[in-house]
Amino acid sequence: MVVKKENQFLAALDLGTNTFNLVIAKDSSPFTLVVRIEKGVFLGKGGLAAKKIVPEAVERAQKVLSEYSDILSKYELSHVKCVATEAIRNANNASEVLKHLEINAPFTVETIPGEREAELVYKGVKSTGILNEENCMIMDIGGGSVEFIIGNSNTIHWKKSYKIGISRALEMFPLSDPPLEEEMKKHYSFFKENLRELTHYIDQFEIKSLIGTAGSFDSWRKMIGDQDRTNPTSRLSLKDLKASIKNINSISAQKRAIINGMEEMRVETIVPAGILVTYLLDYFNFESIYQCSYSLSEGVLWELINE
Repeated sequence: MVVKKENQFLAALDLGTNTFNLVIAKDSSPFTLVVRIEKGVFLGKGGLAAKKIVPEAVERAQKVLSEYSDILSKYELSHVKCVATEAIRNANNASEVLKHLEINAPFTVETIPGEREAELVYKGVKSTGILNEENCMIMDIGGGSVEFIIGNSNTIHWKKSYKIGISRALEMFPLSDPPLEEEMKKHYSFFKENLRELTHYIDQFEIKSLIGTAGSFDSWRKMIGDQDRTNPTSRLSLKDLKASIKNINSISAQKRAIINGMEEMRVETIVPAGILVTYLLDYFNFESIYQCSYSLSEGVLWELINE
């Protein structure tokens, strides 16, 4: 029998296409976060189409991981798990990049497939207690990919990772500043074309609720006016969300940057994220929409504690 020390902690890192996330929690169930940090790295910037991570992106990643390593060194950790997602999955030079990222880091990096990413997102959401026996759809908007999960508190019915991330969309269809209507229509058509099969699954499982995790949804929650960070979940007003997206997507980056609740690292990517959510709200009859701050990183923590 393994006896856990009272002062031991667990840590999880998520090396995403746009952001690197670090969470640290007490090694106990249920877990309580003591550290939650998100930094814009943009690992996939300038290389998603070419399937290559460029040297400048590696430098940014090394800098942030050095900062994270310093933070980790301050805790007595029983486990540290680091996972990488679409930017690394997509890159032909991934093995070379990982060698650079793991230098002096107190962890190795596990590159996970999209289906596994979706599973961990689900577990992160589940850990908040927001799920019940009613089926819902969970979505995680990433820079390189977007994950959709249909399930409830008991199980996952269906999950899939789509290579339609918001940084990938921006690379394929650049936007003016402020965005032009015809440019945003290209994004809308791109998402629509790639997500046609969602109709089948939403109808099959009678989905009425959408849960959006972390990232852009965290920003919309704050911009709509919910500044309460004590609860990792919040029900969003459909009317207010639509109004916020409409306003954000009609103004310049300079004006977006000064909106209360807007993080600097999302000033550009919030636009295609809003177009994606607009498409979903246009085509599917969601009766309610929720924001959940917990996602992949917290899903990793949940597994470390419970499995």
